Amino acid sequence: MKNILTILGILFSLPFVSAQCLQSFGCSAFPTDLCDYSPNNAELWNELYWWDNVHQIHDLSEGPTEIGLTVVDSCASLFIARFTLFLDLDNDSVMETVLQSDSLGAAGLGWNNVPFNNKQNPNYSGGTPRAFDGRPVSPMDKYGFALETVVNGDSTKLRLRWNTFADQTTYVDPQLPHGTHKITWYVMDTLGNDVQCTQIFEIKDCKAPTVVCLNGLSVNIMPTGLIDLWASDMLQYTEDNATPSSQLQIAVRKCGNGTGYPLDNFGNPIIKLTFICDERGTQCVELWSKDAAGNVDYCETYVTVQDNLNHCGDSSSTIEACIRTWCRDEPLINMEVNIDGTSNFAPPFSYFMGTDTLNAEGCLTGPTLGIPTASNFVIAPGKDDFPSNGVTVLDLIKIRRFILGFEPELSPYAMIAADVNRSGSITGFDLLELRNLLTGVWETLPNNTAWRFVDADFTFPNAQNPFETVFPEVVSIVDAQLSAYSASFKAIKIGDLDCDAVPGFHAPNQDRGLPTHQLTLPDLSLEPAETTTISLQMPEAGEWAGLQMGLQFDPAQLEILDIQTGELADLEADAVFQPQAGRIHFVWSSAQPQSIAAGQNLLTLQVRAKTALNLSEVIQLADGFESLGSLGLEPQTLVLSFRNAENGLVENAVFAPEPNPTRNGSRIPFQLAKAGKVQWALSDLHGKTVWNSETDWSAGPHYLEIA
Repeated sequence: MKNILTILGILFSLPFVSAQCLQSFGCSAFPTDLCDYSPNNAELWNELYWWDNVHQIHDLSEGPTEIGLTVVDSCASLFIARFTLFLDLDNDSVMETVLQSDSLGAAGLGWNNVPFNNKQNPNYSGGTPRAFDGRPVSPMDKYGFALETVVNGDSTKLRLRWNTFADQTTYVDPQLPHGTHKITWYVMDTLGNDVQCTQIFEIKDCKAPTVVCLNGLSVNIMPTGLIDLWASDMLQYTEDNATPSSQLQIAVRKCGNGTGYPLDNFGNPIIKLTFICDERGTQCVELWSKDAAGNVDYCETYVTVQDNLNHCGDSSSTIEACIRTWCRDEPLINMEVNIDGTSNFAPPFSYFMGTDTLNAEGCLTGPTLGIPTASNFVIAPGKDDFPSNGVTVLDLIKIRRFILGFEPELSPYAMIAADVNRSGSITGFDLLELRNLLTGVWETLPNNTAWRFVDADFTFPNAQNPFETVFPEVVSIVDAQLSAYSASFKAIKIGDLDCDAVPGFHAPNQDRGLPTHQLTLPDLSLEPAETTTISLQMPEAGEWAGLQMGLQFDPAQLEILDIQTGELADLEADAVFQPQAGRIHFVWSSAQPQSIAAGQNLLTLQVRAKTALNLSEVIQLADGFESLGSLGLEPQTLVLSFRNAENGLVENAVFAPEPNPTRNGSRIPFQLAKAGKVQWALSDLHGKTVWNSETDWSAGPHYLEIA
């Protein structure tokens, strides 16, 4: 006896029957792909009588399946709905098994049962009963196919679902085996309206296999001058949600030699790589995996190709690159040199030499390398770290004076250093980019590298304009025939015209013998939430062409509400920048020394105290920001003093040591309101005095040097 599902709805009084009373939604005339990314469940569709023709195993891969149809009937009071489900349970493209909704559950098949191979029978009867739910639960809790209906007004959602005998009102999406299946829905209401919909859907494996490479492989060139490496040599493991690991296909290629799954000219996976003498060193390799559905993925690993027994016969082959600064002729370290080349009969070769290959002469030397005969390659140095190394306000002054014609004599290398934006000319835009670097607006130069290089053997045709011709920044070797090659370069630190950059380090070499000059702030005591205005001044008049300084303070104690710049010639609106909370950078430069009066305001800061504080205990010159000014065109070291209410200096002020901590000496800034003897005593952590001194000092700011 067939179990007929009836759905009660709202009965509308209509004068006639409309063909539009019963409508279906979600019925597509095109096959639907249902992607499965889930792992295979070994407790479902896994018995000896199941057979997957694709993977040739008894455990069918399954995926969650959400199939349904929405029906709207605005006329009838009830309708009948049923479905016929056609399944391909062995993934051979034939739907051999048919289930009908009016013969499911208690009405016929029961639960955990499908009538396998019954499609050819009359009325889809008979078939071989097969269970599909192998979960370790009671028979009453096994899954079975069911039709779920969800009513919402005159709309009813019909869904293909699973439920159990123990709980026939709780439904889950069925897990159907991979393959192409079909479901036909039949709906008829009591007024004679009917709809029929057939949905074809394919449950397919869309998840790419997982592939994990072995790393750190090293191989040696054989006496034949080459070495073969198999894909399996580089495989740690590969696995998939549907395809057994033993059926996954792996392939291999050298990085950068193609895209997609590696195949040879006959369509077969490439499973072997050959490395020759010209490929000694670290080589990048791609290892691919493909499952039975054609999904692919890959991992990258590196292989070190060596020739420890010198089967390549060129142990004397070397490359040397010597890089020295243009102004002090000092070796440049903490950098690398790239070697890139091509050959007519070998793959492109590429590697780099780093600081670990630096020799006693300050040159980088390449490892033993068999350069193919008649190959072409370039030796290219590169360094792009710590762009502010050696860059100060003095460089801004020099560039500004050059632009305005006050300092027309610059060497070709200094002019390249002044071309900060790499435009092939020196303009106000270079000043802007360099000032942005100094104030902290930029951490790197947006249009240039920190260092540029020129072939040391190159002579500029026009020393007054190095940009007139293209100057060589690499050394090219054409039709290589030798066993040893060398190149020399002049290194140019961008933005550093006065040659105080330290090769290989991030900070300029500070000369502790420089004269000092004071900047002052008022020493005020502030209460929490108290707001006041303070001015940065110079206590002595002078001729200045530039000023570079930074202030730092604890943002938990003090905040800056507003900053106003003073009256300085050539002062740009963006001369002040706050790169972070608790820090202010100020950079000003002029082509000619400008008269600055004693007590003239340089910066005016509106501040608000967050805690009770004294300004002299909170504000100091910024660490790591070159506190360097320029009196005329000579450098001056700056110290910060604090004025009392009568504009006198706070007596006997001692400031934080610079640097601190340190292993190689330090200096202690201090100031005296009047001349006199000063006694110093240094103690260790246990309070033991390790050094003392008594010395006469003049009034003003000083540094106590400690070696």
